[in-house]
Amino acid sequence: MRDLSLHLLDLAQNSISAGAKHISMKLSLYENDELHFFIKDDGDGMDSTLVKEVLSPFVTSRTTRKVGMGIPLIKESAESTGGTFKLNSTLQKGTDLFAVLNTKHIDCIPIGDIAESFVSLICANPQTPEFTLALESPLGSETYQTEELKRMLDGVELTEPEVIEWLRRSIDEKTRALFGGKV
Repeated sequence: MRDLSLHLLDLAQNSISAGAKHISMKLSLYENDELHFFIKDDGDGMDSTLVKEVLSPFVTSRTTRKVGMGIPLIKESAESTGGTFKLNSTLQKGTDLFAVLNTKHIDCIPIGDIAESFVSLICANPQTPEFTLALESPLGSETYQTEELKRMLDGVELTEPEVIEWLRRSIDEKTRALFGGKV
């Protein structure tokens, strides 16, 4: 994958396919130039055998194709920068994926268009699941929650063009402010 936003999109789609009702995504940049990438869902989860197997691109639980590249590729993206990767999952409870990337490493992929990925997830899944996107750096933090946005909009759909454009612009501006030229 070319950037982290595409990883985010792909891995969130895995969570949706696993029946998740809530998907939390978090990007945190630290002063030591580590970028923490975290996705948590409450989907079907995996047993310990499948957790080990999904690290191979030739294993997937999807029925639409016979390969699953998302998890092995984010693992490779993290480890190629000297970072780490962790995957925890429990049947009927969900999955947590955590990767640490060293942003100063030459092999660190760019952050990409986080706003577009988040908006795409909402447009493709306007009712469920609920999404949370948290962005953090030493410069501040911001959290976007579809559940909260729906309450604030009081009946106006998240997929209304004006809402989508505002959300896209807001996330893009906040991503630039928090991560700047670091990623």
